[in-house]
Amino acid sequence: MAEIGVQPLSFKGFMVYLAVGLILLIFQTTISPWLGPWGYAPDFILLLIINLGLIAPLVKGAALVAVLGFLKDASGGGSLGLNPFIFLLIFLAIGQVRQNLDPKTPGYLLLFIFVFSLAGGGLAWFLIYILGEPLDFISLCRSGPLFVYLISAVGTALVGPIFFWAFDRLQALIEAAPEEET
Repeated sequence: MAEIGVQPLSFKGFMVYLAVGLILLIFQTTISPWLGPWGYAPDFILLLIINLGLIAPLVKGAALVAVLGFLKDASGGGSLGLNPFIFLLIFLAIGQVRQNLDPKTPGYLLLFIFVFSLAGGGLAWFLIYILGEPLDFISLCRSGPLFVYLISAVGTALVGPIFFWAFDRLQALIEAAPEEET
């Protein structure tokens, strides 16, 4: 019995999703700060990771998620390996959830994206704290970075259905294109 929503991911599909991830990463690091100053921008790479968690098989999806996480780390600086670890945990958690639920309905999709966006951010904050960066939680709540992240999670959830619609069209194009024999 196949899992709910899992699609085969060919090499061509892997490369297409990698290219889409690179485009989203470039957009997020260059154009997005102008659209959402002070860090209020949605996380487009996380939307791709959540979508891959819903449709991709375990091994190929995990490899793609890890590559995208390392690319995000390389583009943003900070602790190398933090984003791949967080993205893999999110991918694996979604893999468990997708077996029992169908989160592609519009209202549920907003909540699903918001919850995983908050979980990813909370995990990032926790891991940074564990790695030795002291965080004073109370002062963060008052001074704004946690509030900024909450607003970013809401923004990610609000733009999520648009991106998921585009990802669904992309998946249909990948499946419709004939696979070349080598």
